[in-house]
Order: sequence, then structure tokens, then C-alpha cells
Amino acid sequence: MKLFYFLSVIFFILTIVTGIFLFIGYKIYPNKFLFFIIPTIGYFPLIGIIFGKIYKSRSLEIFTGHFLFYYNNLILVSVFLLIIYLLGQSLNKDLFYFISHNRKIFTLFIILFFVSLSIIGRSNFKNIKKEYFNISFDGKTPNSTLRLGFISDIHLNNIFNGDSLDHALEKMTDDKVDLVLIGGDFVDNDPHRIDDNIKNIISKYNFPKGIYSILGNHEYYGGVDGNIDFIKDSGIKLLRDDILTIDNISIVGRDDKTNSNRKNLKSLLSKIKDPHIIVLDHNPKSIEESLKNNIDLHLGGHTHNGQLFPMNHLVNYLNLNGYSYKKINKTHTIVSSGLGTWMIPYRIKSRSEYMIIDIDYFYNSTSKKN
Repeated sequence: MKLFYFLSVIFFILTIVTGIFLFIGYKIYPNKFLFFIIPTIGYFPLIGIIFGKIYKSRSLEIFTGHFLFYYNNLILVSVFLLIIYLLGQSLNKDLFYFISHNRKIFTLFIILFFVSLSIIGRSNFKNIKKEYFNISFDGKTPNSTLRLGFISDIHLNNIFNGDSLDHALEKMTDDKVDLVLIGGDFVDNDPHRIDDNIKNIISKYNFPKGIYSILGNHEYYGGVDGNIDFIKDSGIKLLRDDILTIDNISIVGRDDKTNSNRKNLKSLLSKIKDPHIIVLDHNPKSIEESLKNNIDLHLGGHTHNGQLFPMNHLVNYLNLNGYSYKKINKTHTIVSSGLGTWMIPYRIKSRSEYMIIDIDYFYNSTSKKN
């Protein structure tokens, strides 16, 4: 029933989008052929979802990733033109009449616009940036610092290989990171589709306090048991509703919200005696739960910072923190845009990134730890 509802909503949205495409396309390029080609283009995403063929063919997955980028921007251009058209109608001005009489100039402009977006989008995806944060836990005067490396949403598959992961871990080594945390979606779908030897990449680096990961929704999509085995075999320690204790700091690694049987945060906290608590949870929707429990630091991912404009505005509207750093009450929250992306190898108003987080806190070496 949920799948039927989801597909019905997608079909309804695509019908509206396809109608806009047809209206604008025929106004500017009056050709009956558009009535065959535009619906084919408009319903392609739905066809891919229904038949589930995208993940079964590397070439189809690559094509779909590029298609969705241009499709998203085509929708934006069409909606913009429709708004301008409607405003013009209220002033008795026909925008499409003007464009249709300057069709060559308009077509050239659209081509240059999409080429420019492609260059910007690929650059934002390929050129990984470093984000740095320095936070202090409330309490006594800090006497110690824990340097975290945080990455999320790597989405490893046979298209997005281990190069970005290798780059991030190398930079973290240069920055003398103590501990690396991975915020879920390490694997995009099926681990058998990952060409690179990720274990060899991981083994090149030695962080004093290790590399730990939680699960994201994509590990569940691709078969959670196989993905768990792959992560562990790669040399990464997995936290599934587990607690890691480091020098008076407890790090709670939560299972993903996809698992309806995951433990609630309050029950996990009942086992903790350390004064400082970090929660690592893939989906930032759970920030509210961390606020209720006065967590010191909440780390998450999942949103990709929208990945493509204007989705960055939507994820920030739908979440208490959709991206970057935000202190809410006494809780520091940090949400990463991710090191990789889901299928689409472009970013607009978003960047691929890794994070370095210095945590200043009071460490009592004589206190009892779990």
C-alpha cells in the first residue's frame, strides 16, 4: 500500500511536470513530434523505479544519473518560464511569442546555460572541500582535545569508487585525526557492485582510536546483512546501537531509522556514566530526540545538503539542521553534505566534503569509565 501511494504521488507530480513541458515546448517549438518525445522523457524516472532496472545495469545507472541532473534543471527552467509567462499575461505581454521569434538565440542561451551548470555541478562534486569546526563541551575548563574526522554518505558502488574515500582519509591523516566516524550510507546498494578494493584503501591508514561507522538507509536498501559483512571486512568497526567510550566521552552509534526495531536513545543512555555524550545517527530527523536528552554533540548526514538547487532550501526547512553546524539549546549539531552522492554525479549549491572537528572538553583521568 505504501509503495502504491508513493508511485501514485510520483505519477501525479510527473503528469504535472510533463504537462508544463508540453505547453512550453509547443509554444516555443511548435512541432507535433514533441507530443511523443516529451512524455517519454517525462515518465522515464517512474519507469526506472517500477521496473527496478537502474541498479542492474551500469550503463543505465550512469545514464540515469546524468539524466536526473538535466531533468531537474529542465524543470526549474520550465517553471521559471511559466511564471514569467503568467506574469506577462497579466500585463498583456506574451513571453513565448517573443521567444519563438528569437528561437535560435533562446536555444543557444539554453545550451550555454546547461553546459555552465554541468561544469559547476561536476566541479562541486569532484573537488572535495574540508570543513573545520571547533566546539567546547559545557562544564569545567577544557584540558583535553579530541580531533574527529567525520565523513558521511560515501555511496560506494561500481560508479563512485574509493578515490574520494582515499583522498579524505589521506587528508585526515595529514591533519592528525584521532578518530574517524562514518555517518552511514557507506555502501550505495549492493557491495558486489563495488570494483575497488576498499579494504586495501582502509588498511593504508592508521588512526590512533580507529575508524567506526553506523548504518544508513542505503545499507538496508542493498541487503543489510551483506553490507554489514562488507563494512566489517573492510576493516571498519560497526556501531549498531552500541557505545564507544573514549576518555570520558561516550559515542552512541545508532542504527538507522529504517530499522523499526532500533533501540530508543533513552535506553542507550541508561548505560552511560561518562559526562560527555556524542550521538552518531544517519538521519537528522533524530536531532529532536538528542535535544530532549541534552546530548553534547549530534552528528548526522543523509541530506546531501539537498545536492541540487533548490533542494538545499527544502532539506533545511524540513530539518532542525539540514546542513553544517547549528547549536540548538545546549546541543551542538553537525550535519554533513556527504563525501559522495546518490547516483547523480553533480552538485549545485552543495559540495562534496569531509569534516575535521576539534572537541575541547574536561578529561578526568581518574574517573571510572564503562
